[in-house]
Formats: sequence, C-alpha cells, structure tokens
Amino acid sequence: MIDLLFALVLLPEVVELRRVEDWELLMSKAVQAASRDREEAERMYRRVVEAGAEHQFPAFLRAKAHNNYASLLHQTGRYELAVTEYERAAGFWRMAYGLGSEELATTLNNQAEAERLAGHYERAESLFNESLAMREGAAATSKLKQATTLSNLGAMLRLQKQYQRAQAAHEKALSIRQAGLPGDHPEVANSLNNLGAVLQDREDFTGAEAAYRKALAIREANPPGEALAAALNNLGTLLRRQNRLDEAFALLERAEAVAVPLLGREHPTVAAIWSNLGDLEVGRGHWLEAEPWYRQALAVSEAKLGPAHAQTLTVVDNLGALFLQQHKATGAEALFRRVLKANGSDGNTRHHLAQALLLQHRWTEAETLLSGLVPELGAEPERASFVLTELAGVYLQKQDFVRAERALGEASGLARGLSAEKRAPIVATYQAYARMLRERRRAKDAERVEGLSMGLR
Repeated sequence: MIDLLFALVLLPEVVELRRVEDWELLMSKAVQAASRDREEAERMYRRVVEAGAEHQFPAFLRAKAHNNYASLLHQTGRYELAVTEYERAAGFWRMAYGLGSEELATTLNNQAEAERLAGHYERAESLFNESLAMREGAAATSKLKQATTLSNLGAMLRLQKQYQRAQAAHEKALSIRQAGLPGDHPEVANSLNNLGAVLQDREDFTGAEAAYRKALAIREANPPGEALAAALNNLGTLLRRQNRLDEAFALLERAEAVAVPLLGREHPTVAAIWSNLGDLEVGRGHWLEAEPWYRQALAVSEAKLGPAHAQTLTVVDNLGALFLQQHKATGAEALFRRVLKANGSDGNTRHHLAQALLLQHRWTEAETLLSGLVPELGAEPERASFVLTELAGVYLQKQDFVRAERALGEASGLARGLSAEKRAPIVATYQAYARMLRERRRAKDAERVEGLSMGLR
C-alpha cells in the first residue's frame, strides 16, 4: 500500500500533469529544488513547460514557468538558452496582461541581463530601455524596481564605454536604494559595486576603492555567496591596477575560495576570477604560475560562453600577452590573430600582434600594423610616442634612415612632457641609429643624432 500511495503521489509530475493544481505543485517543487539540486530542478522545469504547451494552460502560468526556467539557466551560466526562455515568457506575459505590466518589465530586464552576459550588447540596451520606460511610465511601479533597471542599464553603458552615462545611472540607482532600503541591504551593495566599477574605468581609483570597500563590508555582514566572491574579485582587481599586488592576491584567493564551492569549477564567474589571478601573477613576474590560471579560465569561458564572447577573448588576449613577454612569438601571434578575427578593431591587440611580428623579424607586416595605429592615437601621446619609436626601429632594420629619423622626431615631440623613463626607448633607438651611421662612416650624422638623443635624457 505504501508503494502504491507513493506511486500515486508521483504520477502527476512524471506522467500526466493535466490538472493545473498538479502542474503548479511541480513548478513549486522545481523552485525549491533549484537551491539544492539544479539538475533535478531543470528536469522538472522542462516537464512543466512541456505540459503547459501540451494542455494549453493559462498564459500567465506559462509565462511564470518559462521565466523561472530561464532564471535557472541564467544562474548556471547558460545565457543563450536563458534568452530563449525569457523571450517565451515575455510573449506569454503580453498575451496575459498586455504591454505595460510589471511582470513583463521584469522579464525584459532579466532577458536584457542575459543578453548582456551573452555578448549581445545592442539587444541588451534596447531591452533595458524598454523595461525602464515601462517602469517609469507605470504609476504603481516602485522606485526600487526602477533602480534595478537603472543598474542594469548602467552596466550596459559601461560595456559600451559610455562611462559618464553609466556613472549617472548607477548614482541614481544608488540614491534610490539608499533612500528606500536599510544601509546594509544587499541591493545597496550591488549599486556600490557597480559605481566602483565605472569609477575604476574612469581612473578615479580613490572613489572606486571607497565604493568597493563599502560594498565588501555589506557582503561580509551577510552569509557567504556569489556576491561576496564578486566583491572580493572587484576590489582585488582594482588593487592590482594600483600595483598593490600582495593585497590584491589575498582578496582574489578569497574570492576563488568562496566561488568554487558555491558555483563549481565550470562557471563563468569562477573563470573570470581565475583570469584575474593570472593577470596578478603576471604583475608579480610569476609567468609560470600565470599560465595555468589563464588556461583554466579559457577552457571554462569557451565552453560556457563561446569562443567569441568578450570574456573568452579577454583571456585569449591576456594569454597572448604572457607569451609575448616570454618571447613565445608564434604562440602569441596565433592568439592575437584569434582575437582580431572576432574583433578586428581592437587597437591594443593589433599593437601586440605587431610586437609578436617584430620578435620574428617580419618587418614589413609589423610596419603595416604600426603605421595603421599611429593615426588612431592622437589623444594618447604616450602610446603614440611608443608606437612611433617601434616604427622607427622597423625602418632602421630596413635601412630606411629618412623615415626612421622622421618617426623618431615625431616620437620625441610627443614625449617632451613624459618622464625620462618613458623617453628611454626613444633615446635607445636614437643611439642604435647613431651606431649604424658610424658603421657606415657617417661620423657627422652620427654626432648630430647623438645630440638629439642627449636632448631627451
């Protein structure tokens, strides 16, 4: 009898689900299972959405099922699949409530966030704006829901390097949350983290550190979770940029220790932490230790986000830069070409590729890349001076002394306001030029060039 009753209890969720009551019961169980067994929760959600379609349950219930299933996929880093389910949920919300419901605004916001994480930036911004317009136009919508959409829009604008607009969005979201929530609420920490990120991008390191530390204090006051790992990762990354390497390493190690047991070793967030640990080891000069971090990060990013995702390409580029420092020129070249195949306009990667070609004495190919970079660096005199100096070195290798001297002259003009350390490559190239002239018994020209180098010391 016990076995029979057990079978009867399970029968609706395994076989039938014809009644709405049984269907809702299974969806409730899926929500509960998501916190302890995500594979089991996914199996339940698939059964729920299939039964909803088979028996044509009401649109608002099917919208909820697709939205919850999408949320599970989102949390496990399967952003493309999550987008598809959010789209289905949005369609059912429109069928159920029309175009202006809070339920639809929430799903559009969530879809936009999944689109952003999947690298679909234009679609994400459009959806964020649509959700925000609904929430600003609906009289009953709370300010806190507006803050959520503002935060996500700010993250989107930051990815598009519209830093001033991003900062304004995050500051508005933070103001709303501080006015409507306790000071130690996790949503306040979210806004502080977001604001810290855009301030870091704008090189306001003091402001960024203050925001990050406030966020971290809130996270540490709450039970450990993914948000604590993110806060530790963010502050550690900032300190690395400031060359505070020991402090940064301790924070990133803590971030990994929190994230791995919670998310597993196949999650994009864990991969991002590993990539940052690789960056840190490079900064410390520990090249052998850096490579395994990058390779782990690359394997997970490729598997979970795809080979063309921004996070994947960042790890590829960083691994290429490591190979470049180790003079592994052919390996570095292959990685840089992979990045440029997906994003051919990236100036930093094109410069790195040129440097890999220089190591291989492929002067003409390097010249083409370096010459193309110079006009793009008008607002960056330090970088332009460095690229011109490299270009002068190429001309010297090709014994084109006229163009070499012209490039050095341009580099010198841009470097006048820089420190002696940053002018040193120009001085060294002038000295190499002078030696080449002396070898050709052009002593007067060599003295003139040496005089030019002396003026830069």
